[in-house]
Amino acid sequence: MYLDSVLTFIQTNQLGLIIALALSQLFTWIVLVFSWRKNRKLTQSLQSLPPNTLEKIDQYQSQLVEIKAICQELTQLQSSNKRKLAKTIQHVGFYRYNAFPDTGGELSFSLALLNEQQEGFVLTSLYSRQEARVYAKEIHKGSLARLSPEEQEAIRRAIIEEK
Repeated sequence: MYLDSVLTFIQTNQLGLIIALALSQLFTWIVLVFSWRKNRKLTQSLQSLPPNTLEKIDQYQSQLVEIKAICQELTQLQSSNKRKLAKTIQHVGFYRYNAFPDTGGELSFSLALLNEQQEGFVLTSLYSRQEARVYAKEIHKGSLARLSPEEQEAIRRAIIEEK
């Protein structure tokens, strides 16, 4: 029964089906002609290249692979250097002053040397007519506990210096 209905449809629409098949065949031929022309142009272009071009392309491709590996190495090295650099002295603050009223010329000083996390030390030199003393105090996370106002000023200058 189903086959009979299909045959009836084909017989009644024979002309339309033939036209549709002919149009699809024509479209296929047009696509084939354009593809053949494009293929011919590409073949001619490849033939016009110097004879060792494909070898050079292979060489360039292998060089690109090497360059990519080097870039990855450099990226890893840069990350390592960033971690190391964070621990180095990056902020310096210097403050000169008169520690004692009987001396002139601001011969005493405090020098703050801090890393990226504001850790490091403050070096203080106190100069008087009879002697000179040098003190070093460790700094953790920018703490200002047990520091003289001059040492605090040196740290402030070190921190502000970056901004």
